[in-house]
Amino acid sequence: YSDQTINIQAKLAMEIGLTTADWYSLGDSYFRKLELYSLNWSNEVTELSNFVIAGSSFGGPIVFRTKGNALKPFIHIYTCSGVRTSTIKWNSGKIIHVGWSNSEDLLCIQEDGTVLVYDIFGKFQRTFSFGQEVQEYGILSAKIFSNESKTGIAVLTTRFRFFLINNIEKATLRKLPEIQGLKNTPLDWALLSRDYNSKVLVTLGNQIILADQAGQVTLNKIAGDVSGNIMKIAVSHNVSHVALYLDTNCIWLGSYDLGTKYCVHMLDNPNPPDQIVWCGSGAIVASWESNLLIVGIDGEWTMFAYCSHIHIISEPDCVRVISNDAHELIQKVPESTLSVMKIGSMEPGSILLEASKEFKRGSHKADEYVRMVGNDLFTAVSQCITAAREEFRADVQKSLLKAAWFGKGFLSVYNPSAFVDSCQTLRVLNTLREYKVGIPLSYQQLEILTPQVLLDRLVNRRLYYLGVQIADYLHIPPEKGSNRVLAHWACYKVKQTQYDSDVIAKSIADKLRSYAGISYSQIANKAAECGRNPLAIKLLEYENRACEQVPLLMKLGEDWTALKKAIESGDNDLVYMVLLYLNKKLSLGNFQMSIRIYPVAQSLYMKYLQLEKQRDLLMNFYVQEDDFDRQAECHLFDALNAKRKEICLSSLAEAQQAYAKSKNTFWSSICDEQHKIMKYQLQFEEQFNVPFYQKSLHDNIKQLLLINQLKSAEKLKAEFKVPEKRWCWLRLSTLAQLGDHDEIEKLGKAKKSPIGFEPIIDTLLQMGRESDAKKYLSKVRSENKVKYCIKLGQFGEAVEIAYQSKDDDAIQYLRSLHGPKYESLYKKLEQYNAVKK
Repeated sequence: YSDQTINIQAKLAMEIGLTTADWYSLGDSYFRKLELYSLNWSNEVTELSNFVIAGSSFGGPIVFRTKGNALKPFIHIYTCSGVRTSTIKWNSGKIIHVGWSNSEDLLCIQEDGTVLVYDIFGKFQRTFSFGQEVQEYGILSAKIFSNESKTGIAVLTTRFRFFLINNIEKATLRKLPEIQGLKNTPLDWALLSRDYNSKVLVTLGNQIILADQAGQVTLNKIAGDVSGNIMKIAVSHNVSHVALYLDTNCIWLGSYDLGTKYCVHMLDNPNPPDQIVWCGSGAIVASWESNLLIVGIDGEWTMFAYCSHIHIISEPDCVRVISNDAHELIQKVPESTLSVMKIGSMEPGSILLEASKEFKRGSHKADEYVRMVGNDLFTAVSQCITAAREEFRADVQKSLLKAAWFGKGFLSVYNPSAFVDSCQTLRVLNTLREYKVGIPLSYQQLEILTPQVLLDRLVNRRLYYLGVQIADYLHIPPEKGSNRVLAHWACYKVKQTQYDSDVIAKSIADKLRSYAGISYSQIANKAAECGRNPLAIKLLEYENRACEQVPLLMKLGEDWTALKKAIESGDNDLVYMVLLYLNKKLSLGNFQMSIRIYPVAQSLYMKYLQLEKQRDLLMNFYVQEDDFDRQAECHLFDALNAKRKEICLSSLAEAQQAYAKSKNTFWSSICDEQHKIMKYQLQFEEQFNVPFYQKSLHDNIKQLLLINQLKSAEKLKAEFKVPEKRWCWLRLSTLAQLGDHDEIEKLGKAKKSPIGFEPIIDTLLQMGRESDAKKYLSKVRSENKVKYCIKLGQFGEAVEIAYQSKDDDAIQYLRSLHGPKYESLYKKLEQYNAVKK
C-alpha cells in the first residue's frame, strides 16, 4: 500500500490544510490560535490601555476599571463576546484590586481592607472586612485565588504582613507568619492554593520565600545557573509549575518549589512583560502591550504581534487574549486532535475521517480506506469522537462526528453512549459560545466546571430559559436542574416592582404548575425580603408543604392563617409552634378568646398546659370557657397535691361548688362527703391527739372504736350512713383487738345480728374462750352448724345433725377430715353407717 499511502497523505494534507491553518509549531508540540469573537466595544471602552482589566475564568465576564481616577473610577462589566452588562460609578474608598470569584461575583478590594461584592449586573450584594489591623495599616497589594471549591483573598499590608481568607463565603481571617528580611515592598508575590492549605510565594532577590498558615517559612533558591532578581511570578492552575521573570531579562520555568528547572528563555524585548500566565501546564504566555510570546517547557517559543493593546486571561487548558477588536483563544492542540487532523497523520482516526468524506462523495475509495483501518476501527471511532469534543468550529465537529458514525456502522458490537454524550455536550457548548450568551467554554473546562455549576452561571446571567433547556437536554435531575433554575427565575421575578403582585403571582404559578417539587416558600421568602408581603402571601397559597408554609406566614404577620394551615396539615408540632408564638405575642385573655373558634388548637393548647403543669393558666382558661367540670378537676388535683390541710379543704369545697354548677350531682356529693370527712378528721385529731387525716371512713371509725370513742364513731356512722353489717364487723374486730369479751358477749346476746353469730364464735375462739363460744352454737345458721360443731369439738352432734338433715355435702365434708384429733369423729361415722345398714 505504499503508493496508496502516499496518495492518502497528499489528499489528507489538502483536506486538513484549512483546518490546521491556525496551528503553530512549538518544538514537538503544536499550539493553535482561534478567534472566538469579533469585538465591538461600547464607547466607554475604546482603548484597552486605559483600563485595568480582570477576566473571570471558565469563559466568565470581564471587568474594566479606568486607570486615571483611582478614587472615583468607572467600572464596566462585559461578557466575553463584548456585550456590556453593567457600569458602576465608584463612590467608595480607594480600590487596590478587582477580580472575580468562582461564582462570578465581582470582588472590589479597598485600601482599608474592605471587600465589596457585586453581581455580574453591578448590583451590590454584601461586604466583609479584613479586620481592624489591616484597616489601621492599609493594603499595598492583594490577590484573588480560586479553585474548584472556593475563592480566597490574600493581602499585603504596609507593615509587610500577609493576611489570608481561604474562603470568602466563611471569611475566616488568618495572619501569616512574619517574613524575616522583607523590609520593602516585594517585587511580586503569588498564591499556592490546594484545598484549604494556601501558601504565599514572595520574591526576595533571586530567592523565593514560601510561607504557609502553619507558621512555617521556607527559603527556596532557583535551580540552575541563573542570576538576577525575580520580578514576576506565575503559578500554573494545577499548582505544580512556576514561571519567573528575572531582571536579567530571562524567563525561568520549573517546579513550584524551584527544585527542578525546565528551561530558561532569554528575551529580546528589554522591557519586562505586562503579564505572565500559564497556558495549561505545557507552556507560558507573556504579553507586552501589543506583543505576545509563548514559551514551552522545553524552551521552544513563538511570538505574535497585535495591532492594539492586549490582555490575557488564564484558563486551566488555554489562555484567552483580548484586544481592541477581537477575543482569541490560544491552546495547545490536544493529542486527539493532533492524531486525527495533523497533516500527514496515518492514525486510524485520520484515515476514517477521509473514508467518511469519500463515502459522502459516493467514491469507492471509502471502502479501501476502511479496509486500511482494519482492526483499529474501534480506536478510529474513539479518536474522531474525542477530537470532535476539542473543536470550536461546528463544521469540523460535524465532520468528525459523521466519521465516527460512519465507522461504528462497521463494528458488530459498539456502545454508542460516548457518541451520544459527545453530541449532546457539543450542542450545549456551541449554544454557550454563541454571541448572545458569550461563554466560550472548552470541553475540558465544562468537565471541570460540571453542568450544575454551569446552570448557576446561567442563572447569574438571568438566562433562565436557556438554563432550563440545557438541564432538560442533559437529563439533569429536576431538583438539581430545571426546578432549581425556575426557582431562581421566580425569585428574580418577584423583584420586578413595576408589576402588580397579582400579575406576578399568576405568571409564576402558571409557569411552575407543571414542575413538581419547586419550593414556593423560597420564592415567597425572597418576595418578603423585597418588601412585597402581599405577593409573598399569594405565593404561599401554592405551597403544598405546611412545614415550609407556616413559618413564613408567621414571619409575614399572617398568624391566624398560619394556625389554620397548621391545623389542616394535621401536624401537631406545627400547631404547637404557632400557638406558643401567639401566646407570647397576644395578651392572655385575647389569645384564649381567639383560639375558641379553632377546637383542635384549643384542645392541643389545653393538653400542652396539662403536660407543662401550668395549673394557673389552665384554670383561667376553664373559667373563661365556663367549663365547671374541668375547673372541679383542677381543684381536685390541687386538693390531692396540697401540702397544707387548709388548702386541701378549700380546694375540695371549690370542687364541690364547681360540680354543683355543672349539675354533676354524683361528683358533687362525693366531694361534699370527702370535705365533711376531712373536717371530722381535723376535729378528732385536735380533740384526741391521734392521727386521722388522709385515712378512709372505715379507718377513722375503727380508730375511734380503738380509743373507746363509741359516741363519735356512732356519729360518723349516722352521718355517712354506714351499713349495719360494716358497723358490726368494725365493732366486733375492734372489741377483739381490745380483748373486751364482755362487750362481745353483749353482742352475742342480741336476738339478731346483721353479720350472724358465726363471726362472734370465731372471734371468741381466737381469744381462747371456747366455752363462751359454745353458748352461741344454737344461734348458728343451719347450713353452718356442722362446720361450727367441728370447730367447737362437738363431733357427735355434728354427725347427728348431718345424718338427720340428710345433707350429703355435710357428710362428705366430715369424711374429708383427717388427723389424730378426728378419731372420735371416725368412730361416730362408722356407728351411723352400721346402724344405717
